Amino acid sequence: MATPFTVFFSCGMSVRYSEIVKLRSWVLELLSSGSILSVEDTSTPSAQKKRLSKIQQADLLLMIADNHKDLCLDEISIAQRLKKPIVIVLANIEETSIHQSPELAGILCLGVPFRKKVIRHALQFWPAEYEAFLAQGKNEPYCYPQLVLSKL
Repeated sequence: MATPFTVFFSCGMSVRYSEIVKLRSWVLELLSSGSILSVEDTSTPSAQKKRLSKIQQADLLLMIADNHKDLCLDEISIAQRLKKPIVIVLANIEETSIHQSPELAGILCLGVPFRKKVIRHALQFWPAEYEAFLAQGKNEPYCYPQLVLSKL
C-alpha cells in the first residue's frame, strides 16, 4: 500500500485472543506506513465518543468476528453512516455465509476468510471497490468469488 492508511480495528467478544493478535500483526505488517486505531473499553459514554472519533479518522473498519452474532453492530452502523468501507474477517465460518446474515441486511461490507493474502487483497482493493459499488447503488454484503479467492 503506497499511501498511509488508517484502519479502525474491532473484534467480536468470542474471537480467540490468538486470532486477534495474529490479525493485528498481519495488518500492521501490511500497512507499513499506516496505523491501526482501536478503543479498548467501549462501555463508558466517553469511550463511546472516543470510538466514534476514531472511526471518523479511519479510512476503513476492519472487524474480526467468530460468527454473525458476534458482530459489533454499533461500529458497523457508524461506519456505514460515515460511508467508510467495512471488511469483516470471518474467523470460523464461510465468508459466503455473510449473505444470509440478517444483521448485515442492507449494509455494504466485504466478508473475507481468515487468510493473510486475502486480507492484504481486501485492504488494497476494497476501498475503491466499495466506492464503485456505492456509485452503482449496491447495499448488500459482498464476498469475493471463489475464483478470486483461489488465486490468493
